[in-house]
Amino acid sequence: MTKKPRIRSTEQIIVTREEAELLVNDIALAENRRRALNAEMDEKILAIRESYTPALDQCSSDIKAKSVIVQAWAESAPEEFSKKKHVKFYAGAVGFRTGTPKLKTLSGWTFARVLEKLQSLAWGAAFVRVKSEVDKEGLIAQVSQGILQPAELREIGVKVEQDEAFYIEPDLTVIQDRLSQEAA
Repeated sequence: MTKKPRIRSTEQIIVTREEAELLVNDIALAENRRRALNAEMDEKILAIRESYTPALDQCSSDIKAKSVIVQAWAESAPEEFSKKKHVKFYAGAVGFRTGTPKLKTLSGWTFARVLEKLQSLAWGAAFVRVKSEVDKEGLIAQVSQGILQPAELREIGVKVEQDEAFYIEPDLTVIQDRLSQEAA
C-alpha cells in the first residue's frame, strides 16, 4: 500500500481532486485540534474563574455595603461639600455627579400619549420626528418577485448584488470517528 502524500505548503498549487481531498482532510484535522485546544483552555479558565469567585463576591459585597454607608453620610452632611460636588479623601473621593438630562413621562402618561398631544398642538409639531429611509429589503423583494426591473433600479441609483463566497465545511464527526478508531 502506497502512502498518500501530505500537502502542507500554502504555496503549492493543487490540480487534482485527490489533492483537494487531502487538504480538506488536513483542514478538518486542524479544526478538530483547534476545538480540542479551545475546550481544554475553556476548562482551565472556568476552573480559575471558579477558584476566584468567592473572593471576588466577598469584595463586591464589601464594596456595596460600605458604599451605602458612605452615601448615607454624604447625603446627611451637605456642609462637607460646600460649593463643590465632591470631597477628597486620602484614598479617594466621594461626590455627586449630575447626569445627562432625560425626558420622563409624568405619572399616568406614556410617550404614545405625549406624541398624540404634541401632534395636536400648534407648537408641538416641531418636536415630532418622522424618520425617512430607503426600504432596502422592500426593493430587493420587489426585484426578486420580478415586479421591479434592473432598469428601474438604475433610475434611482441602485442595483441588487449578491456575493458568492467560497467555503470549506469539514465533516468533523467523520474525522473525529477516524481519530478515535486510530487511537483504539
